[in-house]
Amino acid sequence: MGKFNFKNSNIGTTAGSRPEKQNLLWQKLLFTLIIIVIYLAGRMIPVFGVDVASHMSNGTGSENLLLQSIGGDAYRTSIFALGISPYMMASLFVMFYSVIKNMDKTNKVSPRTTSRLTVALAFIITIYQAVQRSMEFRFLKGTNDQIIFIITSIIELITGAMIILWLAERNKKYGIGGQTALIFINIIDGIIRTLLRYKTVQLLIPLLISAAVVAVTAYMEYTEKRIPLQRISIHNIHADKNYLAIKHNPVGVMPIMFSSALYMVPVSVIEMLSRIHRDNPDLQWLSANLGLDKLPGIALYLASFLFLTILFSFIMISPRDMSEQFLKSGDGIVGIRAGKETTGFLRKEVFKSSLISALIMGICLAVSLGLQLFIKIDSGLAMLPSSFMMLTGIWCNLQQEMQAVRNYDSYREFL
Repeated sequence: MGKFNFKNSNIGTTAGSRPEKQNLLWQKLLFTLIIIVIYLAGRMIPVFGVDVASHMSNGTGSENLLLQSIGGDAYRTSIFALGISPYMMASLFVMFYSVIKNMDKTNKVSPRTTSRLTVALAFIITIYQAVQRSMEFRFLKGTNDQIIFIITSIIELITGAMIILWLAERNKKYGIGGQTALIFINIIDGIIRTLLRYKTVQLLIPLLISAAVVAVTAYMEYTEKRIPLQRISIHNIHADKNYLAIKHNPVGVMPIMFSSALYMVPVSVIEMLSRIHRDNPDLQWLSANLGLDKLPGIALYLASFLFLTILFSFIMISPRDMSEQFLKSGDGIVGIRAGKETTGFLRKEVFKSSLISALIMGICLAVSLGLQLFIKIDSGLAMLPSSFMMLTGIWCNLQQEMQAVRNYDSYREFL
């Protein structure tokens, strides 16, 4: 023992290598900042030949304001106009496919296959959305070859969407927040535009509602339900302190963002069909009433949100997988038999938590969307509480991720 020298031991060597891990949080934040700067710069580059001024009035509708979180710029005229919506739609469809396939334990979808399917489907959706958006563009007057501008805009939009996907993937690997960092910036941009557009008197009621929505969202994000567990490996004073934690908002604001993508699927299809079949009164009625300023459109969006909240909760907190883990480890829920009884109990708990979360958060969304429908308030003001709700939920997730990185950064090796 007397010959052991701390200065020449591995402890000294490990400590010497410590600077490689120091300031990891700041490195990640700096990388995310660079990604955001590139993203904001891309949003300022208009599609070639598009009359940007004629599209500026289109960025204030409730539908555009909500979809701006997953879309690109507010007026959807830049090369980043599609945003990450193609990727989110593709992720949603592949998730449905994976859930169905994974019901058969012998035929599960591998992460590699899931990733490839998502990218391939995202590219197909990107092409479709690029063509659809290009057909809606109003180009500068005095140009004879409109078809050339349409083809050019399609290529630019596809390229922009692929760049955004690459930025999101790089940020997921080296930065903070992954794709939600870009959504976070979109929401902040929308809120700032709204605050600058209206007078203080007009903002009073929406801001009061937003404050209440922020408080509810933060409470749902930071509180949890605790189910007592019995662990066979713990026999000390801490045995009674083991529990399974289920957040009151199990999947955060992810359903809000994905429900925007899911909501756009039938809306886009109906809009396309209504243009093809202009003599069909049913299609024309649906096209006119599925916006977020009409009751049928609001009902469709809220139904999408309710469905995705429950679905994502069962995907993120799989009762069957959790029950199987308990069986393998020998642990269990206090007062509940292992196996099918535990699976059934967990399914009920996850369903109750997700349903309560969906109803509470859905009411907050319904209040925002209902303001313009029943009180005839401007869409920009009406969507303010929803924007603050998404902003709060994303910030809670970002803050928890930064805290995890900070804890890792402050870790000191023992050997």
